[in-house]
Amino acid sequence: MLNKIFYNIVLGIVTVTHFFVTFVVALFIMSTLNILNERLLHLARLNFLEVLITVVIFTASAVAFFRSFKKTSLSIRENFFRDISE
Repeated sequence: MLNKIFYNIVLGIVTVTHFFVTFVVALFIMSTLNILNERLLHLARLNFLEVLITVVIFTASAVAFFRSFKKTSLSIRENFFRDISE
């Protein structure tokens, strides 16, 4: 029972870490886009493009995460919590 609780805690930490990294990457791309806009592009309305890029990044990240979620959870279970049965 205690192993199952720790397993869920570790899985939650992995999930939160994944989306935190995605958030940082999105912020980095948006700041890079702002720098490019100031120096090269000179677009008057960059807000729509920023929102669109952010949505695309988070959607791609969510799809990649949920496609690999079963593999990740099985890997965590096999490496750290071998005695948990399904």
